[in-house]
Amino acid sequence: MPGRKSDVNDAQWLQRLHQYGLLRPSFRPSQEIVALRAYLRHRERLLDYAGAHIQHIQKALTQMNLQLHHVVTDITGATGIRIIRDIVAGERDPQRLARHRDTRCKASLETITKALVGNYQPEHVFALTQSLELYDFYQRQVASCDVAIGRVMAGLVLPRFGGAFKVLKWRASTMTQSKFAMRYALCAMRYAPEFRQQMVELARAGRKPPELAKEFGCTVWSIKRWLKQAERDAGRGDGGLTRAEREELSRLRRENRQLRLEREILSKAAAWFAQETAPNSKRSSGS
Repeated sequence: MPGRKSDVNDAQWLQRLHQYGLLRPSFRPSQEIVALRAYLRHRERLLDYAGAHIQHIQKALTQMNLQLHHVVTDITGATGIRIIRDIVAGERDPQRLARHRDTRCKASLETITKALVGNYQPEHVFALTQSLELYDFYQRQVASCDVAIGRVMAGLVLPRFGGAFKVLKWRASTMTQSKFAMRYALCAMRYAPEFRQQMVELARAGRKPPELAKEFGCTVWSIKRWLKQAERDAGRGDGGLTRAEREELSRLRRENRQLRLEREILSKAAAWFAQETAPNSKRSSGS
């Protein structure tokens, strides 16, 4: 039957297209990106496993008639996890459990106390204990994965930028076990001044910003912004601040903020000193 589709025909057709250069090369990331992608995918699976045990924790609480999920937004948050750990440790008094309430929790102490009145059956406490242990285990695995991701991000180099793309130091201490701030690591990357100057020179030489953005991986808006800033620095801008003026303004703002902070500290110290010395002055005048 003419025109019948088969794998052999498809392979021959692709071979012919490749022979005439009509096929686009497929994207193959660098080894660093491949390693980072593997770590991130593995981390996502670990979070899925931990999420399943969160559901088991909530089920055990519901079977004990503990309506903790109705009074806290997240049972693994600051308030919820402390209450759950205290229950596993053997505490059964609702008032003592409610004392673990975090100051940022919207529910009142009385509301949390009422939600923690339950039966505390041993079989459900046992299920809660094991679910919590499994949740903690996967959280430790996620933390280890975060360290590995941090090492990859700290040494990440993008060859296409020729070293102009700099990566700041990875601060793994700011990461939490429950929420991995990948956005922080990506925002830590900035285009170096050399790369910006190169884009400005290419644009002035006649290259269009969309063409440069497609070739070098930055945005059209960034290139236009760099061009506008270069014009301002050269004194041919639209009246905006030059780079030196912006740096000076930032420095003055930091100094002003520091002066306000020092003045506030001195005011508090003066008020405290006046309060401490007032009774002594009264006693000396009375004698």
